[in-house]
Amino acid sequence: TSCQLDISEDEIVIITLSRLSPEKGIERLLAALSHLDATGKKVRVFICGGPAYMKGRAYERKLRRLAARITTARVEFTGHVTGALKSALLQRADIFVSPSKHESYGLTIAEALTAECRVVSHHHYGAEGEVVDCADSKALADVLGRLIAKGRTVKAGRADREPSAAAEKMAALLTAISELPAAQSPR
Repeated sequence: TSCQLDISEDEIVIITLSRLSPEKGIERLLAALSHLDATGKKVRVFICGGPAYMKGRAYERKLRRLAARITTARVEFTGHVTGALKSALLQRADIFVSPSKHESYGLTIAEALTAECRVVSHHHYGAEGEVVDCADSKALADVLGRLIAKGRTVKAGRADREPSAAAEKMAALLTAISELPAAQSPR
């Protein structure tokens, strides 16, 4: 599925960024959208990521069925995104949601913070921003509704400014990962 970035200025954009896999909890975001009160706001949700190798296709079908029932937002599946498209989506996104049941590193959260998105995440490693029990669809909907009511996210977007705390955290995380010993292949 190709992603069209023909997003109007008055739309509030929410994105997720992960492989489509049951542990990523994307159905939690879709469940919350059915409880969302975004009166007077146009909300667009991009589910960014391709299906995982294990159980991914079935999970994607489930997510698409759930998304088809949502009337409070326009939900689009982008498939796997990289490079310029990923950067453009993060730059345009107002809210990044990480409803994952668990995370190893929280790299996508760090990327979202670096892009100055408001972040909503489940209680897991690397949780940042508004931390909420994403299994509680009404609680997640309330947090999203509050953030949407504030309108578009104002981003400085200037390359000449000092690195944000999020950018510093991302740099430190990537440095730590690069210094991990390479996995030994079994003999």
